[in-house]
Amino acid sequence: MIVNLIGNSFDENSGQGIYRYSAQLYKNLKFIGLNVHKNALGDINHVQQPELIWKVLFKKKVVTTFHDLMPIFIKERKLFFRFFFFFSSLVAAIKSKKIIAVSESTKKDILKYFPFTKNKICVIYEGVDHKRFYPLKRKNNTNFTVGYVGGLGKRKNVEKILEAAQLFKEDNKIKFVIAGKGPELNSLIELKKRLGLKNVQFAGFIPENKLNEFYNSLDVFVFPSFYEGFGLPVLEAMACGVPIITSNVSSMPELVGASGRFINTKNSNEVVNEIIQIFKDESLKEDLHKKGLNRAKEFTWEKCAKEHLKIYAELIK
Repeated sequence: MIVNLIGNSFDENSGQGIYRYSAQLYKNLKFIGLNVHKNALGDINHVQQPELIWKVLFKKKVVTTFHDLMPIFIKERKLFFRFFFFFSSLVAAIKSKKIIAVSESTKKDILKYFPFTKNKICVIYEGVDHKRFYPLKRKNNTNFTVGYVGGLGKRKNVEKILEAAQLFKEDNKIKFVIAGKGPELNSLIELKKRLGLKNVQFAGFIPENKLNEFYNSLDVFVFPSFYEGFGLPVLEAMACGVPIITSNVSSMPELVGASGRFINTKNSNEVVNEIIQIFKDESLKEDLHKKGLNRAKEFTWEKCAKEHLKIYAELIK
């Protein structure tokens, strides 16, 4: 059996979750002994995102991974791309013998728009590389550090972190560090200036080889996103033992489980209250540390690859 992975990129250092998934899937499928290629020919053609379905339109055994349906119902992207994404997703849903959703939340969204996929859709969670993301010996921070890693678009709701920081700007014991890049950074910097926030630092893009160190520098990881297909930064932070505060929507509850604290995405006061609780209660912080580590152990890229292998084997029968 030869499996061909079709992707735009297999660069796990790009900062893009989809590309990290593709890179890790390729690496781990090879590790477990599968004959797997990238953008070549195969008995099975696995499309890494539905926009690429056009490359295998005339192939028979096609698998497509859906990471999310965000462009359909969140109006961040231009209208043309949103139409293209919807039409590509529809074609992928029809064409594919199997559809992989990266979470139950994404599966629910797929079934909402493409209910005819019910009998060929399955959920395979993404993973985390525990050799890259793990707890380091803690330094004694002079400040209690609240951090974020990810995109800066509207759906990521980073403004709520700045609004929360505003309520701590007289407290020099708590600081906020936001890591990420994108055109939205300028508007966030303007908001910081407008709110007079000296307790907020923008760290820019953190390269892959520095991410573990960054996560471990945090006392709390805040991720108030309105919508996620999976949420790799949250899983990586948990693997480092960092307490999690995240939104109570989309894939976040199923990913984090009972190992983190949940907030209403529209209420910055809830972010503040959770930060205060963890700041003041060392036993709560330690409890979230242990629960996050244990939860993260349930997600590995090797496990993810083995689940994919089962799907491929079904198509070869």
